Amino acid sequence: MKLDSQTSVIKYKAIPEWDELLRTIFISGLLLLVLLSGCNVNNDAQSKQEKIDQNEVDSYAKSYQPPFVKNDTLSSVTGYFSSFLASQNGITVTLTSDKEHIISSQGSVTPSTTSDEIVNLTFLFRKGMAQATKQITVTVPQMGYPPQFSEIVGTWKRSWKTTYSGSDEINPDDDYTETVSTELTITADSEFIRKDTIIKTDATGVTETRFEDFKGFFTGRPIQSDYLCQYLTFNWSFYRSSNLEAFTDDTSGWLQCQPGQTNLYPTTIVCMYKDKLCMDIPYQRINTFHECQNSLPSVYSDWGFIGGYGQISLHFFEDDTVSITGKDDVQISEGGTYTKNADHTLTIRYKNLLTGKQVQTTSYYQIFFSRYIQTHYDGNVTIWGRSYLYSGELPFGEAMYTRQKL
Repeated sequence: MKLDSQTSVIKYKAIPEWDELLRTIFISGLLLLVLLSGCNVNNDAQSKQEKIDQNEVDSYAKSYQPPFVKNDTLSSVTGYFSSFLASQNGITVTLTSDKEHIISSQGSVTPSTTSDEIVNLTFLFRKGMAQATKQITVTVPQMGYPPQFSEIVGTWKRSWKTTYSGSDEINPDDDYTETVSTELTITADSEFIRKDTIIKTDATGVTETRFEDFKGFFTGRPIQSDYLCQYLTFNWSFYRSSNLEAFTDDTSGWLQCQPGQTNLYPTTIVCMYKDKLCMDIPYQRINTFHECQNSLPSVYSDWGFIGGYGQISLHFFEDDTVSITGKDDVQISEGGTYTKNADHTLTIRYKNLLTGKQVQTTSYYQIFFSRYIQTHYDGNVTIWGRSYLYSGELPFGEAMYTRQKL
């Protein structure tokens, strides 16, 4: 190194090793800049895709509704809904429940036999690094169950009012109402007496009171299959009536009942539901396992009588048609249709192929679960749900008995 006297510039003597080092540093710097620039491009693209995924997941979560079985709602969840696990557009769904014994993480539903259950469900949605959650609160309604006989021993009561239209539609004077108060006493030896007090009131307000008594016994009806189960059913055996005074506990005046010799006459099942006694439940779901409902199902709805004389099955379809078959699948109906009415009644119309007559019936209906205990021959026990269809002249609540405190 020396100072140039003319230019006052310090001149360095070239050193080959330094030139090579500077050249290497310069090239490495350029490569680093290119690499960093490429990373920024990749990061930008990745960030953009994550935002797209997140927006898609957020939108899906916002509009998501669990795929409940037909006719289930947030206020009444009854059936298994495992299809929520299926992914859509790469979005996976997982479920957690704060009451795993009622609704499991796999979507199975096990109603309580003692109360309605409120369950908080959390759905987690994922796609790549994006995720979102949605919380949904649902109600699983209580289900009934065939009781042990000891559970129904005691006194039960109910009352209802029915209005009848007379034969003359123009003149209402022959219209009347009947208010019925029923007391049902069930004894430990399986016998029962039902006492009805019936007050008839005509259009002018004149009343007439009569008394009707029924007497019979309860019996378990075995279901023959690959398991053992007994349904608690009852049979009316004796009947008596008086327009004069209420009967005492004497044994006079009883007439033996002869049940109607028709294959449409059911032996009624007895269920406990919400601490009340249900005794007019003639139908059970035949093909139910996952698709349990609490309102009238359609395409997979297949109902049959419990007990009774012969076997009757009703099949409801999506197009509002109904088919009625008897034992050995003998066709009973032709051109059958049904209508669900606003007052919770069900109207069924069909031609009876056995009689050749057109038939139209309208009745109230209600569908609810029952706890079903399946005891296999090897001793294993399975508990699952079975649904029942109440069909009667009165709303379901009015057909239920309330236990009287002793």
